[in-house]
Amino acid sequence: MARTCGRSRATELGLVGRLLTDDKQVLSTGSMDQTTRLWDAETAKEVRKLRGNAGRVYGGAFSPDGKRVATGSGDGDPNVRIYDTESAKLLKVLPGHGGWIWRVQFSPNGKRLVSAGMQDATARVWDVDAGKEVRTISCPGWVVEWPSSMTSAC
Repeated sequence: MARTCGRSRATELGLVGRLLTDDKQVLSTGSMDQTTRLWDAETAKEVRKLRGNAGRVYGGAFSPDGKRVATGSGDGDPNVRIYDTESAKLLKVLPGHGGWIWRVQFSPNGKRLVSAGMQDATARVWDVDAGKEVRTISCPGWVVEWPSSMTSAC
């Protein structure tokens, strides 16, 4: 049976992340109201609202352990944000992009994060714990995936 995530007006931009484990199934949506919402995939009920972005949320990803979610936004807010999924607390703000952040993705071990900037045509690799950028890769287009080799394909 199909279920619909509740929403007030047409604020949801769409699915930006998913966490599917044996014990929980959580989806995240990015919103025009500058929030990320976490949803119970079984009941379609909102379980958390993450606040702190200053623009629409376009990209999002859960860490492999499900304890954090990273978001990327646009509309004058070129920062990656990392939140705690249980408390909804904003843990880190990672500045550096020159425009919209279209996609974010954690590495398989959760220690690195890659963010794809749409307007500045860069991929940035971050040390998640330190909150520091470790590499910038200039790309002629968008970055879509985190390859298993931890190098970026542009």
